[in-house]
Parts: sequence; structure tokens; C-alpha cells
Amino acid sequence: MKKHITKYLLILLSAILMTACSDDENPFEGNNAHITSFALTVDGVKYPASISENDIIISVAQNIDLSSASIEYTTSENASLQPDPKTITNWNEEQIFRVNAWNNEFESYKYIVKRTDIIDPNNVVLLTQADVNEFAKKEINEIKGNLIIGYTTVPSIAYDTIKDLTPLKTIRSVDLNIVINDACAGCNFEGLNNIRYAGGFYLGSLSKSSKANKALELELYNLQKINNLVINTDSLKSLSLPQLRSAGNIYINSNKLISLDISAFENCSGDFVLKAIRKNKPTLINSNISLRNINLAKLNSVGGTLWIENFWKVNKLDLSKLTSVNQDLQLLYIRSIPQIHLPELTTVNGLANINCNDGMTEFSAPKLSSVASIFISSFNNFSVNLTKIDLASLKTVTKNLTIHNTSLTKLEFPKLNTIGDKFEMRLLPFVETISLPELTSCNEIELSATNSLQKFENPKMTDLNSLELLACNKLIELKMPAILNGDLTVNFGKKVSVLPNFNGLEEVKGVFMIKSCGSKILNIAGIKKLGSFKLSNSDEIESIKFIDLVETSLDFEISSLESLSNFSAPDLTRIGNNFTMKGCCVLTNINLPKLSSIKGQFKFYGARNKWQASKSTIENLDAFSALTTAGSVDIRYASKLNDYTGLKNVIGSLSKDDWSVQVCLYNPDYDNMLNGEYSNR
Repeated sequence: MKKHITKYLLILLSAILMTACSDDENPFEGNNAHITSFALTVDGVKYPASISENDIIISVAQNIDLSSASIEYTTSENASLQPDPKTITNWNEEQIFRVNAWNNEFESYKYIVKRTDIIDPNNVVLLTQADVNEFAKKEINEIKGNLIIGYTTVPSIAYDTIKDLTPLKTIRSVDLNIVINDACAGCNFEGLNNIRYAGGFYLGSLSKSSKANKALELELYNLQKINNLVINTDSLKSLSLPQLRSAGNIYINSNKLISLDISAFENCSGDFVLKAIRKNKPTLINSNISLRNINLAKLNSVGGTLWIENFWKVNKLDLSKLTSVNQDLQLLYIRSIPQIHLPELTTVNGLANINCNDGMTEFSAPKLSSVASIFISSFNNFSVNLTKIDLASLKTVTKNLTIHNTSLTKLEFPKLNTIGDKFEMRLLPFVETISLPELTSCNEIELSATNSLQKFENPKMTDLNSLELLACNKLIELKMPAILNGDLTVNFGKKVSVLPNFNGLEEVKGVFMIKSCGSKILNIAGIKKLGSFKLSNSDEIESIKFIDLVETSLDFEISSLESLSNFSAPDLTRIGNNFTMKGCCVLTNINLPKLSSIKGQFKFYGARNKWQASKSTIENLDAFSALTTAGSVDIRYASKLNDYTGLKNVIGSLSKDDWSVQVCLYNPDYDNMLNGEYSNR
């Protein structure tokens, strides 16, 4: 008996030891709380989930309904899942599951449905409402080609006209273009509201407007990016693109537009054009008189041209974030707007054309530092409301700076250093001072009809090619470089005024021309050298004096001055080409004591023609006694001229063919002069 008990204890001990050894090799602690597999089945098709960390992701197409799907899953050993998946009735919605381990530890998992697009790889052409409805059954999300909707012309059969695009609401992107033809242009566009991206959208074209049969409301609420947006139709009543942030090119042309929402738009890599114009005629009948506000508050940059034109009743234009325009900035015929502020604009690489905005009293671009050209003007001189221009940071204009038709009293460009071509101020009736304190270089300056201008301040000007003054009748002084490389033109417009003081100017290498002077006395000081001088059509002038002139390199011409009796240039010594005095009938007092050389022709006509020769009063040419050389001599139309003693020193430098005198009181020939027969007295 004792022997059997001992044997039993040995067996029991061995069993305990074996059990202990087995537990060491396969311990079960019960702390695992994982979902190891998960799948849904719909209509016999299984959709296995991907499990990433604590996310359960089911990927299915947009048109798959998971609401009644069956579930298969596995978890860690002895773990449980809450809620029980078999109680879920709609697998289209996100769920949170809790996995409880055997030892009561747990993990949470999020069930997510990821919808994939249904793609049509081809062009889609929908010509009728039936086509639209049939295509909608495919529940396509993405079209790789073009989406073309409607016939190009409206069909005669009413039921063929597309009236409703609502069935297309599943479309989210079109890789190429959406083209809305005229047969669809009057329909309900709500079916396009879910489109987020399109290569292009065309309702009309750049050259042709769409002829819709009723007013349109186009609302693309989800559109965020597009390459080309072209909407050209006068039937467009409202356009809403509240999420559009970027585009390649935008062209919108409608004169019936009432509401415009592109307030989220930030960047345009090409042209941004907003117009209301037909046949290039910006008249009231062709304009938009409905839109009141153009909100581009987030627009930062335009890679091409920014063009807004012909909105006669817009009273607010917000371009507060615009920093750069790579080509032209055109703001035209916004005729009711009081101010245009561009507070962040720094660069315009093309033309900044701020034109025909007649109600505008203020234009400011205080940070604009460089521009190719600027043109600022009201429509005409009857609508000069602009009283303030702020271009405080402008440094460089590579081409032209032009301002017309304003009510400015003072015009300042405090930092402007360079104007590559022309500075033109025209029809500024109230401006008194133009200040360019830092301007050093400019090709050409034109001041025209600035009737109140007294000073033109440009103290650092060292390089100027040409200057033209037209009807600047109160202008007293201009700071000038010592040498003007081109022309100097002064046209008094028949007004009585004093020739301004060209402070610093000593030489004009081009033509110094004076026209239509209404003054009786003309004194020209400071200028020592001229290329050419021309003075004509100034019947009021009685006296001309060149105080400092020494020479001209080309022509010197005074003609058709009916009242001129005195002419003096006491230091003039040389004329580089032709010397002409013509049609100055009462000119008798000529003072040229140092004029010794006329390289070209010496032409003296007492009157304009032979029929007026009797009006000429000059009797002698003693004023030219210092003349020793001339290319030729031509004297005519002086009925009282009978003494040529003043030319006795030049006759020896001429040949017989170079001497001509006719229709004068005494007409000596070449031999007469050589023989000393200077007078017939």
C-alpha cells in the first residue's frame, strides 16, 4: 500500500512540473486588445479594410452604398468589441470601436470610409437633356477629357434644349475643359456646384459672346482652381466663385452683371480681365450700370495683365492686397468710383493705365516703385475731379509718365529718379507746381496747357533730351541741365506771356523753336549754343534779343513776324548752316556786330512773297558788315532795299552762282558787287 502511495505522489509531482514548464513556454496574460482583420461585403463583393495604427480604412467608389453591408472581423484572443459590429446598420458613417482585452485593458479604433472617384477617361458630349440624365446614371466623379454640354446653336425642337444640369452633381473634376454651348446657356447650373477643379470653363469665347435665352446665375461654390475661365455673355446676372483661389487666365465680360463673388481669389498666373464692353465702344449704352462692388481683397499677384473696364456705377474697388502685375494694369471707365487705392502695389512691368474714371478724386499707389509706363487721365477736360495722386515711392519709369485732365494744384514725385522716355503733363488747368527733386534722367518733357504752372522743380536734372512747352503762360522758371541733347519747343498758343527762365541751360543741340508768341518783347538769356533756331507765326513780337547766344551749329530762321522791328544777338558769331529772315516786313533795326560766318545760305526776304514786297521797310543791310563768309546769298521782296554795303566783306567768298537779288528797289548782280556798286543812291 505504501509502495502505491509513493508511486502516485511521483506521478502527481511530474504532472505539476510538466504543467509549470508548459506555462513558461506559452504564457497567456490576456492584455492584447487589437483588431487583426476587418472586411465588409456588399452585393457579394468583399471590401477588406486596411488597418493602420488605430484606423480602420475601407476604400470604396463614390457610388457604393455600405449601409446594409455584412461584416467580418477578428480580434486578439479572448478580446471583445464594443459596440458589437453586428448591430451597426449604416457603414457609410464613421464609427468608434473599443476593443477590450481579457484582462480589461482596451484600445480604441476609428472606422473610416475613403471614397474613390469614378473616372471617365474620354471626352463627354451631352447634347440633350436625355444625354445628361443617362450620363448621370454612371455617377462619374472625374472626367479626364472635355465635358461639352449642349449644341452650339439652340435647336428648334424645345425638348432638345438642356434645362437642368442637376443630374451631374457627382462630377468633381474635369481635367480639360467644360464647354457650355448656347443650347444649354439658359439652364440650371446647380449640377456643377461640386466641381473643385477644371482645366477650363467656357461660356462663350474670347471673341464671341454666348446668346443665352434668359438671365443666368452661375454659382460654382466648390471650384478652387482652374486654368482658364472664360465667361462672355450679357445674360450673366450673378457669378459666385467663393472658393476660387488661383487660376491661369480669367476673362469675364458681361454688361448685365449685378453680383460678383470672387472674394477668395489670390493669384492669377496669366491675365485677369473683367469687362462690360461690346464692339470696343465704352459708351453708356454698352456699359455695365448694375454692378456696384468689385471685391478682389485677397488678390496678390497677376502674372499677365489686370484689366477692369466699363463699370460706370461701381463705387468700390478693393485691390488692397495686390503687390505686383507682370504686364499691364488697366483700370478704365469706372466712372462713379471716388477713390482707387493700391496700398501694397510695388511693381507693374507694363503700362499702368488709370483712365476715364471721371468720378475719381484720389488715386494712390504709395509703395509702387517701378513701372514701365503710367497714364492717368479723366475722360476729358470737363470731368476733372482728380485732386490727389500719391506715388510717393516711385523711382523708375522705364518708358512714359503721362497725366492729363486733372484738378491737381501740386504734383510731386519725391523719389522719382529716372524716366526712360517721356514725361507728359497736359490739360492740368490748376496745377501750380510740379516737383521732381530726385529726377536726374529723362528723354523728353512735355508740359501742355498747364495754365497755372509757375515752377517746374527738378534741381538734380543732368540728362534731358527734349523739352516742349505748350500754353504754359504763367511758367516762370525751369531747372535745366547745362546741355539739352534734343529739341526745345515753346508754343505760347497766341497768349501773352514771358519766356520762362531756363535756369542752368547753356546749349540746345537740337532745334530751339518758338511758336505763336503773344508777347511784344522776347528776351532769351543764358543759352550760348544752339543746334537750330526757328521762330514763326508770332505777329505780336516787336523785339527779340539773344543776350548770350554765340553760335548755331545748323540753321537760324525767323519768319512771318509782322510786327518785328528790332532784332539783336550781340555775341552771335557763327551760323553752322542756313540763316533765314523772311516776311518780317517792318524789321529795320538789326544788331549782329559779331556775325562773321554763315556756312550755308544767307536768305533775307523782306516780305513773304513778291505781292507783299511793298510792305517791307528795310533800306540797307549794314547790320551784316561783320560777315566775311557765306555759302550763298539770296535776297528778295524788299521794295525799299537799295544799299548792300553791309555785304561787301562777304562777296569775295562767293561765286557768281551763289549771289541772287530780286524784287528789291535795287537788285545788284554779282559783278555790281565786285565793282563796289553796293548802292544806287
